[in-house]
Amino acid sequence: MQQQTVRTLMTNQVLTVPTGATPAEVVAMLTAHDVSALGVVDEFDVVIGVLTRTDVLAALTWHEERPRSRLPWRRRERPGPGWSRTTARELMSAPPVTIEPGATPAEAAELMRTAGVNRLLVTDHRRRLVGIIAAADLLRVLGRSGEPVAAGMRV
Repeated sequence: MQQQTVRTLMTNQVLTVPTGATPAEVVAMLTAHDVSALGVVDEFDVVIGVLTRTDVLAALTWHEERPRSRLPWRRRERPGPGWSRTTARELMSAPPVTIEPGATPAEAAELMRTAGVNRLLVTDHRRRLVGIIAAADLLRVLGRSGEPVAAGMRV
């Protein structure tokens, strides 16, 4: 039986956004494709961050409707959602937690555990995005194999 690697378990098609993408563009990508994370790439397609639903929610502000001020110079905020950050670069978590395609599932699980993340961006030697692997991908394999995840632990 062939040894499982991150390459054999990862999702190959990863959605990315450029650093200048607006919050509205990011939300549209996340919702239209029903994904929980996007890779953020620079002008050379090098991955520089990851943008999750949680990152987006952290940047969302909600303006309450306030009574009209009698002072004409006082700006009124429009009621509804707004953004505390305006580009993908400002929204993203950086640096991204990455792993190489040749790593084992146990190595990926340990990296997720120590970094406190639920997904890893898979990059080549040039830091170009080649895939993404989520905790659910690992649990399916590690749960069957009994492969050690960390010292003294088995999944």
